[in-house]
Amino acid sequence: MIAKLISLASARGQRYQTANSFVADVLREAIVAGILEAGTPLRQDELATALGMSRIPVREALRQLEAEGLIDFVAHKGATVARLTLDEITELAEMRIALESLALRLSVPKLLESDLRDSKTILDEVEHEQDLARSCELHLRFHLGLYVRANRRRLLAAIESLYVRSERYMRFQVGQLSYGNQGQAEHRQLLAACEAGDVVSATGVLERHIRIAAEKLVLFLDQYRKNAPEAAISSPGDSPITDALWSTHKHQKN
Repeated sequence: MIAKLISLASARGQRYQTANSFVADVLREAIVAGILEAGTPLRQDELATALGMSRIPVREALRQLEAEGLIDFVAHKGATVARLTLDEITELAEMRIALESLALRLSVPKLLESDLRDSKTILDEVEHEQDLARSCELHLRFHLGLYVRANRRRLLAAIESLYVRSERYMRFQVGQLSYGNQGQAEHRQLLAACEAGDVVSATGVLERHIRIAAEKLVLFLDQYRKNAPEAAISSPGDSPITDALWSTHKHQKN
């Protein structure tokens, strides 16, 4: 694990203004890519040594990732990678629908031709992108590009934060549930509605897009849980379902 973190840190280069933003970005990528599995302890001394810096930026980065929902602080154990739950998938989808529908309604009437051209270019790029991390980045850029004319800085920041927390799910959806093609078709429908200035149709497509993706993932993971006794849980919505997710990520990387 440490060797992979060092490799990931080296690939990031020297493009960060602060040490804690560098650490946060490295750990965030390691978590969403499955290098750091759910429940993994994150020891400050060990991470500081691996990344070649003091404990202070590591501690600050861990607090930042805790605020993003990627890390939990457990009594007597310290920081651990947060577990994914069925309830969280549903809650994130509900929050995305509420916030993104608002942003879209505010933005669509003000979208410029250049905004729509940029959105189409992004979708064209997605068609040929094979890297899951890059696909998720383009996915975010596409959505935010359609919301930009809402002129609501805090709203867009909240939406982006939800994307960070959702990226582990997004990578799994695209990589294993064969949702990439369907999702791309829905993106095209969303863009067409925006081009037509049809706010009602655009928000309808957006809501279905988010809801259906979440429902497919919950259904799949719930079925996995039922078929894997070792993953049994004591209460609904509190399942450590990451074994299915992370074993898939490992298979993709190998």
